[in-house]
Amino acid sequence: EGLASLSRNVHVDTMIFALSLLASSYFIYNSMHALNEKALESLGLIVSLSKYIHVSVRPGNVSEDLEEYSHYFPYFMWVVRDFALKLVNTEQQTVTDRQYLENALRPVDPEGAADVDQVASKNEIRGKLTTFFKERDCITLVRPLSDEKALREIDKVPYENLRPEFRAKMELLIRKVYSNIRPKVIDGQPLTGEMFATLLEQYVAAFNGGTVPTIETAWDQVITLELDRVIEESIEQYKRKVAELSLDRLPMAEEEIKKVDEEAKREAYNKFYESELVNVGPERMSMARTKMEDAFVEIYKKLRSENFNVSYKDSEELFNKLYEKIREQMDTLKTLTYDVVASNWVKLKEVTICVSIVLSRKC
Repeated sequence: EGLASLSRNVHVDTMIFALSLLASSYFIYNSMHALNEKALESLGLIVSLSKYIHVSVRPGNVSEDLEEYSHYFPYFMWVVRDFALKLVNTEQQTVTDRQYLENALRPVDPEGAADVDQVASKNEIRGKLTTFFKERDCITLVRPLSDEKALREIDKVPYENLRPEFRAKMELLIRKVYSNIRPKVIDGQPLTGEMFATLLEQYVAAFNGGTVPTIETAWDQVITLELDRVIEESIEQYKRKVAELSLDRLPMAEEEIKKVDEEAKREAYNKFYESELVNVGPERMSMARTKMEDAFVEIYKKLRSENFNVSYKDSEELFNKLYEKIREQMDTLKTLTYDVVASNWVKLKEVTICVSIVLSRKC
């Protein structure tokens, strides 16, 4: 959706422009013919950007430092289409496309101007463009075809039939884009697809709700959600590893159970730190570790409980098996004397001790 639609107003245009800037890591803006006052005035909505985007939450009487916006705004490429002028300065010296842009952004001298307020307005646009976009460049493109009729059906014209000077500049533009394009990064944190989508949801919800999106607030929410996701994935990794190491191995000795816990924790924390979340802060990091440790403890308790139950069942079966042998021997005797009973009682105690040792080792 472009700007200056007949069915839209400046308010909608500014929101579209603001959202595009917030979403982009490389922003390409195109206009026609030349970088003149008319072209700069078409970007007049940049003056209102600070009303539509806030960097942080501040008291009502404290204004934002406009320099802060440059940390969050993208690389700015201005493409001037159907360019027919010579790239020269006021001294008729040849200049590059980038220098052409910088010359156009120089403040206008108000001295001798008939309308000082108008000059101030023009300079405000220039000032905000240079303040918001520290990284900027320009490419001028001649008309791709000289023939007006062919131009109307340009989609049918082979690329090699376009004007050589147009193709040369277009290929330069492509090289510049590919050499400068980068992932969307906020406060040193590259955004994943999920983080990017969440961030856009925060911005759009603010615009649609009639409020001003605050970059730091929206970003804080993204980091919170991303951290929660990484914590849950790490807990799941611990749970999977515990299940893998204990599958068909219960009951296990105490030392083996502890090794399962240690190895599962190691993999879970490796998973957590692989996320490469930056600027989380020590307080959030401490809370994340506490949340994971609490979850690990609960899973470990369940493992120990299951291990005890399996061990108890196995020990009970062993006790009954050994006791059955003693009982069978006693049943074969015709007379039960004191010595026989005492002897078998000793055997029964030995069985009990034996089973207790097995139980203690495996639980």
